[in-house]
Amino acid sequence: MIDGGSYKYNTDEDTVKYFGGTESHNTVMLGELDQMLKGPRFIWLNWSQAIGVSITETETEFVFDGSVSCFTYLEKDIVHNRKIVKTKGIPEWYVKDEILNKPEGLNMRQLWHSPVGTETFEIISKDADKSVKEGWSSLYYGVKENTEQTELITNNTIIETTINIKK
Repeated sequence: MIDGGSYKYNTDEDTVKYFGGTESHNTVMLGELDQMLKGPRFIWLNWSQAIGVSITETETEFVFDGSVSCFTYLEKDIVHNRKIVKTKGIPEWYVKDEILNKPEGLNMRQLWHSPVGTETFEIISKDADKSVKEGWSSLYYGVKENTEQTELITNNTIIETTINIKK
């Protein structure tokens, strides 16, 4: 998966919002809303705050489990939990995203960015609608490249996803 990078600090408003906001990252949004509230110029308000994280290893897998307080400009008690399970020796990741105290009427959008045309990743979810559209990444300042932006969308509070690397 590819992170968006920053592209340019002085460009049109939509591009600044995309790269500086939540959409260019491999995480979740509520509808079209960023996890933090955009202020003037380079300022972001209501910063996401880490609540807790654990990383464990068993004989067969690695498990990441983390929580952040986010979208607090909508409701103070919204929490994003993400659990990632990586089975050893298998090119597959299980990801469970959950939004606690999600406001009614907002879809949960899980975003994944991958290189265009490589068909390297297979993204599977049984409980969300899937769409693929054009996204962007910027590995170097001022250089913008296309990505495939896969979106999994649900009215529910949980999206469970399996990501496979194709051989």
